[in-house]
Parts: sequence; C-alpha cells; structure tokens
Amino acid sequence: MSDKLAKTKGSYESVRFMAFNREGLPCRHCVQPIVKAKRNGRRIYWCESCQPTVTLGIKV
Repeated sequence: MSDKLAKTKGSYESVRFMAFNREGLPCRHCVQPIVKAKRNGRRIYWCESCQPTVTLGIKV
C-alpha cells in the first residue's frame, strides 16, 4: 500500500479500499467502473470484471 501512496501522493484513506465508496470510478485492477448495489440495507461495491455477480450472489 505504501507504494500506491507514493505513486498517487494521496492519503491512506484515498487508497485504503479497492471498491468501497468508489461507484463509477475505475477499478484499480482492471479499470472497469465500480458498481454499487444495496442488499439487506447495506451498500455493496464491486467490479463486474474482477468480481462477477455470480460469485457475490447478487442479482442486479
């Protein structure tokens, strides 16, 4: 994580999560947009390319 901080010159919070609270932003792994859904009152964020909804058990 420290290498990401050095590259982006950002704060720890700016690189802490790979998907959380990043809806519409590019995935840090494959650059596809991050998707958001609600399940049981909780927000769920994921990359459809890296984490297909089949593995998450989510019907969008």
